[in-house]
Amino acid sequence: DKYLNLLGEFGGLDVQADIVDYLSGSYMVALLPRPNNPLPALNIPFDLLIVARVDSDDTRDGAIKLLQNVFDLEPLTDETIGDWNFARLGLGNEAVFSLGVRDGTLMIATGDAAARALDAQRGDNRLIDQPAWQTLSETVRPDLYVDRAAFINTLFPSSGGAVPSADNRTQLGLYGTYQGNQIYGLEVVTVIPTGG
Repeated sequence: DKYLNLLGEFGGLDVQADIVDYLSGSYMVALLPRPNNPLPALNIPFDLLIVARVDSDDTRDGAIKLLQNVFDLEPLTDETIGDWNFARLGLGNEAVFSLGVRDGTLMIATGDAAARALDAQRGDNRLIDQPAWQTLSETVRPDLYVDRAAFINTLFPSSGGAVPSADNRTQLGLYGTYQGNQIYGLEVVTVIPTGG
């Protein structure tokens, strides 16, 4: 609470009024591996992609203020990818975050995650076209999806680490359902290759 007050006092940002109040529905968070090329400034081995439904384009401005205050980043030249216009924040000439709003959707991305997401929207390399995802989402879409090989190679890489073929990977899906009376059920489904 004190940190939020400091953001308001010194950063000119009211997180509730400038961001949270505009969030209006579903959202998605993805970590996209980049183990051999850590993200500048944050030094993390993955790109972050956040997509959320919002009520106002002003949400982007609130998110920009928040990221500038938290990570001490400078505004860079805007970038257009397809029909999207992204404000970029970074250090020197190197972009760290790209933020865009279009048709009630806010996208916050690091590295080239925004371009990769928009490529997937047009049909390139879609997760929903992968056999493991299709198996895990036959009846309902999982709330959390993890590809074990990508997870380990991203967060715990080893030199010369091998990536198994698509039909020889372990994937996990987590499903949450509301049971009523403030009780939630969690179901974990795992696709394990049999080697056959």
